[in-house]
Amino acid sequence: MNIRHILRLIITLVSALGTAGLVAWASPSPPARPRALSAALCPPLDPPGGATVTVSTEAELRNQAQNAVPGTTILVAAGTYNLQDAVWVQHDNVIIRGATGNRDDVILDGGGMLTWSHTHVIAINADDVAIADLTIRNGDEHGVSVQGSDRPTLYNLHILDSGYQLVKVNPVGDGSEGGLLACSRLEYTTTSPEDYTHDWIVRDNEWYRIRTPGNEPVPTILFWSGSSGTVVERNLLVDCYQGISFGNASHGPGDHSGGIVRNNFIYASQPHDVVIEMVHAAGWLVANNTALLLDPVSGVGHGMEARYSDSSGTFAYNLTNMDIALDRDGANGAGTGNVTDAHSNWFVDPSSADLHLVGAATAAIDRAATLAQVSDDYDATLSPAARVYLPPHCPTRAERSILGTDRRMGWGSGRLRPTLSGQPLTSTCRWCRGIKVRREVRRTSKVRRTCKGGKMNRKNMILVTIVLALAALGAMGQYLSSATHAQKPSAPAGDITPARSDDLTPTLYLPLVLMNHSPGLVQPSDLAYLGAFRLPGGDDAPPTFAYGGQAMTYRPDGDSGGGDEYPGSLFITGHDTVNYVAEISIPAPVSSTNLNALNTATMLQGFSDVRGGLFDAMNEMPRVGMEYLPAQFGQTSAKLHLAWGAHHQDEGSSTQAPSHAWCDLTLSAPNTQGAWWMGETSVERLYRVNDYIFEIPSAWADTHLRGAKLATGRYRDGGWSGMGPNIFAYGPWLDGSPPASDTILATHKLLAYSSSYAGGGDHTLDYYHDSDDWAGGAWLTAGAKSAVVFVGTKGGGDYWWYGYSSPAGDGVPCVHIPQPGEDEPRCYRSSDGSSCVDDFPTCTGYAIDSKGWWSSRFDAQIIFYNPADLAAVKNGTKESYEPQPYATLDIDERLFLSWPSDTDIDCGTGDQRKCRTGAVAYDRANGFLYVLERFSDEAKPVVHVWQVE
Repeated sequence: MNIRHILRLIITLVSALGTAGLVAWASPSPPARPRALSAALCPPLDPPGGATVTVSTEAELRNQAQNAVPGTTILVAAGTYNLQDAVWVQHDNVIIRGATGNRDDVILDGGGMLTWSHTHVIAINADDVAIADLTIRNGDEHGVSVQGSDRPTLYNLHILDSGYQLVKVNPVGDGSEGGLLACSRLEYTTTSPEDYTHDWIVRDNEWYRIRTPGNEPVPTILFWSGSSGTVVERNLLVDCYQGISFGNASHGPGDHSGGIVRNNFIYASQPHDVVIEMVHAAGWLVANNTALLLDPVSGVGHGMEARYSDSSGTFAYNLTNMDIALDRDGANGAGTGNVTDAHSNWFVDPSSADLHLVGAATAAIDRAATLAQVSDDYDATLSPAARVYLPPHCPTRAERSILGTDRRMGWGSGRLRPTLSGQPLTSTCRWCRGIKVRREVRRTSKVRRTCKGGKMNRKNMILVTIVLALAALGAMGQYLSSATHAQKPSAPAGDITPARSDDLTPTLYLPLVLMNHSPGLVQPSDLAYLGAFRLPGGDDAPPTFAYGGQAMTYRPDGDSGGGDEYPGSLFITGHDTVNYVAEISIPAPVSSTNLNALNTATMLQGFSDVRGGLFDAMNEMPRVGMEYLPAQFGQTSAKLHLAWGAHHQDEGSSTQAPSHAWCDLTLSAPNTQGAWWMGETSVERLYRVNDYIFEIPSAWADTHLRGAKLATGRYRDGGWSGMGPNIFAYGPWLDGSPPASDTILATHKLLAYSSSYAGGGDHTLDYYHDSDDWAGGAWLTAGAKSAVVFVGTKGGGDYWWYGYSSPAGDGVPCVHIPQPGEDEPRCYRSSDGSSCVDDFPTCTGYAIDSKGWWSSRFDAQIIFYNPADLAAVKNGTKESYEPQPYATLDIDERLFLSWPSDTDIDCGTGDQRKCRTGAVAYDRANGFLYVLERFSDEAKPVVHVWQVE
């Protein structure tokens, strides 16, 4: 093995942590996904058409791959295939795909990195070949080797653990053009400097911690040696040493021409170099990329650059926190509309590489004009006023789909030939159901066939080195190569080509504030902050709000409003050991950072014990829920509906007990009735249901839930309640008025993730940490819009663990080392969920009272769910763990985040502060959302108010 091969191997084995050293060759745990895969944007393949052959043995697979006639689809049955030789594809227009469509079901195993004598797992030696729905692993040198073939498509693959490169494009003949890699995951990968391609597309992938042991300047994505027409878009790069490069400093003039880098997210919290560079490159456009760069190495003063006198192009509307160098070493770069002073708090969750903007990032929102070359965004959402734009010339095979001719395709939905203003273009779309290109085509006005006999100008061969490592996940969007040609600009890429003048209306900056823009959904931007007010009373327990705020509900007729705009009243629980209930008025909220400037509520009913003797035994860290409803069927008066739970539900009959009840509104004479079980009597169910309660709109409840108008649930740290919030709908009046004690009420499960108490599982809330705390929820309605929201304290940062708050307050794990017989130590990396216990073997100086689940940082958030997803769960078309939030609102900037001067509770400090929010209440008639901030007025909570518009 020569020295170059040794270097390649070292780069291949970069540590999963990005540290200087090698890692085991076993694959790491999968990384977290900052954006969810979409079946519409990254769809499963349709059933094959044309000649189809199913193989179920290793020998059959290799024989069919080598001898299949053009137009054949080879379906590989589920199983593991221990290959005795490479799978060679020798004929054009052949598809090899897993029979089930699940890439984990079909495994092609090469036998081991650097131990197998047959170099490749799959070798492509023909044009228009597609490989899909497979796992490809343990190749001696390469997972997939492209032998100079044109238009290869690699789709929905898991390629891992190859000795040299997972995907290698060899300089055979005149090179490889029009290749596509999408919707795939790749691990432990690099490429060599002999890979020639033309018009390759790198899009919709995720790249994690790509760096050599010594942090050599090796770009994550590199096109050089005469490359041209490259498109790099909608990729996520996390903690990579270098990012995207057209051209290389070691080469001379003309290293790259044309091309676009657009709509990429780049986040770097580890040492990094420049993340986008144009070197010996001309005619390029770098547009609408977001880069948050937190640890530049010594001497690096900018995050993007053009370099050398033969480099010319434009940086347009990029958002970053470092300067952009337009003229390094005499370069001729231009810049327009770039924002280079971004702050971390502009973004939804930078520590999880979610660089969508929060609503408060007004310095970046609506600051960009629409470019013809950038018709969508990072989430593959069409930009306002965007239009399809033209290629610089007519492609030779623009009438062919990415997977070949329709005779052998059978996956398609017909031909589309849009003609746009300017140069003519013929485009086909035989595999574009639900795909952006088809939506763009509908914006055109006329159709005709053109470009007959057109020939693409193939100048220099392209050398592409795509340094892949650790989980490149294809994410959102599956186009066709001919449609991608249709997205190239009619002018050179370096020319800024705005849309027509009537299109130059302000549009969102690159990162969207929202994940979902349905007009029927309440969005974070619909919540207008009004201010806060204080709670009355002193600090002496138990009749006090100090240490309280576990439950809160709104009563419409509780107070006339005293002439102000805030009618009604709030019931709130007090000190959290007994949770007595009081009723207060609602003063006008004041928006101020000065606590003394806030109005104070008045007491309407003093503290009373409404438990009725039903829940007195639940006195260790109890959980409480409460919701007002007017009189329902069979009732003569309005009720407070109650839930009570224990920190540990499995400690005998005192805690494994029914959890729900109701009482009257006169707190001194509550006439409490209950208690009742929620659907079943198991401990696992108790952990899921006995905290928050909120009202479900009557129309929705009548349509989907037979009139069950209450949503109940719980989130308990450690995943014991499920690894995300829960919603179970119920209506106790439907089972009696009142139901008898110990009645098992009918429930409707609408939201429930995997539970660690019930044996675990991998169905979690996105970006889940065991330290999360979802303290309350509400079902918002505003006109025709609605949303189900949860408010809580979300764990984030690099790690989460069971143990103690970081002694230095720096977010470094302080892991509890268990005694014999206790559970194993627990520490996890946010990036991929893998264990970090061995990285932090000891911790000293910690506060023993802080024992519990912790994260490196916490943020107060409101997360938004689509009610339609919950209806789908009820109707059986979704599993209860499938709904995920469509938007997130960070509300830390509205909180006081102060701390009592005299308390022995340890909730952390600074960014690691827990205990941020408490219960939630909603005034549906007036659109006021009330959220408690805990420990903000010494030990008492403060009430914050938003208007849902």
